[in-house]
Amino acid sequence: VYKRQLKYSKFITKLKLRFSEMDGDCTKSFEEALRVNKALTELKLEYDHGEIPYSYSINSALEVNKTLLKLDLSSNQMYEEEAEYISKMLKANKTLVELNISQCDIGSKGVKLIGEGLKVNKTLTKLDVRSNKGKYTGIESIGKALESNETLKDLDIGYNLIGDKGAELFLSLI
Repeated sequence: VYKRQLKYSKFITKLKLRFSEMDGDCTKSFEEALRVNKALTELKLEYDHGEIPYSYSINSALEVNKTLLKLDLSSNQMYEEEAEYISKMLKANKTLVELNISQCDIGSKGVKLIGEGLKVNKTLTKLDVRSNKGKYTGIESIGKALESNETLKDLDIGYNLIGDKGAELFLSLI
């Protein structure tokens, strides 16, 4: 049902699917719909906790999607692999302006991968990576990306263990 409605909808611009617990089949259908939908500008998949909260298939759809502006994947259990998908999407997507991946526990390696995606992204203006168990080694990648990324204006890195060294890095960017 989601697939058909989302795929052909010309009117739904915001979709919130909190606590939806999508399984693999539904995620694949969702991916197919995201590839062709031309109306959706905001998608919230918070607290999904399904079989595949952010799969490769959804990532590949967002690489080509030309209408989605805001994506909220907060409070989903993600791992380094999902962070790698998001990094790849950030490198390819040309329309996304807001991304919320807070409270996803991607850790320092995951945060580092997000930073690598930011190095080439030229559209994202807001990024929320708070509460991801990121340490300085991961957060440093975001700081270094900001040296060349001039579009990101709103960054939330709170509740990550960046220490004095991380705080100094971000203060130097202000």
